[in-house]
Amino acid sequence: MAGTRKFSHFRAHPRHKKRIELSFPTDNRRVQAVTVDIGLGGVFIATDVLLPRGTAVEISFSLPQRAVPLVFSGVVRWLNDGTPQPDDADDRPTVRGMGIAFQDVAPDALIVLSEFLANEN
Repeated sequence: MAGTRKFSHFRAHPRHKKRIELSFPTDNRRVQAVTVDIGLGGVFIATDVLLPRGTAVEISFSLPQRAVPLVFSGVVRWLNDGTPQPDDADDRPTVRGMGIAFQDVAPDALIVLSEFLANEN
């Protein structure tokens, strides 16, 4: 399913509801998390570890039938503490997590992700 209605007008690429295990580093450990939705421009991940908005982050994840994990750099754009809000209950995930906008992604990684999203609907 493509992106949310409220934020879709800000996005150049649709979001897809996909559950992909991933990890990202913090100051003292590597955090395991899972995607809620993902697109070529970014991802919302479910996690109890929330980084501050504006924080640069590098996530890595594996896709089926691909031996080498993909690594995407991005910036935390928004946070969700998991509390539904009356004005956007239908638009935002109600799980605790953060939205990350991808930045400076290698073209080959975008191709791999694009093909995965196109074939996994």
